[in-house]
Amino acid sequence: MLEAKSTKGMLTSENIKAETAYLYCLPLIILLTYLMMGAHFFFTAEGDYHAEGAFKHQIVLSFSFLLAFIFVIKKPKQLLELLRGNWLLILVLLYALISCLWSPVPFISFKRWFQFLGISLVGLAAVSSSLSLKPLISVLRFFTAISMTLSFFLTLIHPSSPFIMMSGNWNGLFNHKNALGAACALSLAVWLPAILERTNKMERRVGFFVVTISLMLLVLSRSATAVGTSMFLSLVFFVIVLKVPIPLKVILFPIPILLVYSLIVNLTPYSPSEFILISFGRDTTFSGRTGLWETMIDSVHEHPYFGVGYNGFWTGEFGFSSFFTHNLTWGMNQAHNGYLDVMNELGLIGLVLFLALLLQALVRGVLAYKHHKEVGLVLLLIVVTAILGNVMETTFCRLISPTWLVFLIAVVAMRSVASPKVEMGNSTS
Repeated sequence: MLEAKSTKGMLTSENIKAETAYLYCLPLIILLTYLMMGAHFFFTAEGDYHAEGAFKHQIVLSFSFLLAFIFVIKKPKQLLELLRGNWLLILVLLYALISCLWSPVPFISFKRWFQFLGISLVGLAAVSSSLSLKPLISVLRFFTAISMTLSFFLTLIHPSSPFIMMSGNWNGLFNHKNALGAACALSLAVWLPAILERTNKMERRVGFFVVTISLMLLVLSRSATAVGTSMFLSLVFFVIVLKVPIPLKVILFPIPILLVYSLIVNLTPYSPSEFILISFGRDTTFSGRTGLWETMIDSVHEHPYFGVGYNGFWTGEFGFSSFFTHNLTWGMNQAHNGYLDVMNELGLIGLVLFLALLLQALVRGVLAYKHHKEVGLVLLLIVVTAILGNVMETTFCRLISPTWLVFLIAVVAMRSVASPKVEMGNSTS
């Protein structure tokens, strides 16, 4: 009888912990609702509903950041542990803040830096309430699944703007095909590990469904960047989960790439790069990116070590980016390469710090996978997705986006690897 009461008490305690964990994920839930579904369900307005100066945008972000701040200060011990475990992220944050001092637009730089800080607080709140990261993964899976499902079926039901662009590319619930493509890649990172789930058949079935929908949306969006990112991400996933010795994985990894390369060279009149570009209706300039990169490299040479200041370059009509504003007929607010943007705005010092943060995240992700298969693999794949996606698009250190938000959440959550007291969920997959 005592054992039954004890077991019941333990289950009740676990349920309370789980409920608390979801409560501390509330700031993240608000941001994901806004970023991944707010375009057509909660905020009806034309244009970019995530515009930096939009009143609704500021309200949503301010409320989320304030709530996250309240949550983290309620647990000072956990907060100190998290800060110690994320010292490199803190260092990047501090350097970015200092760089606002020499920015040509210090007030704008500080406002944008505050978003960086706010998202970091949201991550700290999400992982500070519980010894398990399963609730966090559940939240990420829920929102990616809903976003992908609605993006696909609503477009079929109502095949017109804003769900489909005039060119025939799909937007889904997002304001651009590239944003939809990035969300698809993020969905694959979150759901691919679920298809290996053995203990929960329902989660495995849902995983297969969401992965299938995400792949279909990738093709329909015609976002070459997202397709390339997802292909490499899938390759990384299958190499990681392949149950063979690591030296053999290293040997096997390039084989699919070499096979595709050989097929293109021998069966088509194009080089591999030309074939991929033609397949997605692109040209050898990567839709004008190469010329943009050359101009950005010239800008980097003007302030190579310290940069122009955090987010102090792309400031519209009157900033350093005014050249692009006056000479292009389409909007430009990034270099379409995250690493180039980081170096331009934070200099060589900032780039080294940020690359160190990425390396730390990759190492921690591998360690997390060794100890806690499913959750560790999700965090690792999120980081890989961001690293790959920033080759052709910029999300690093930019205005808030699903990829930048979830990347920072994953980086903060990986502090769990350094703490043997923290459980990340099931250790089996």
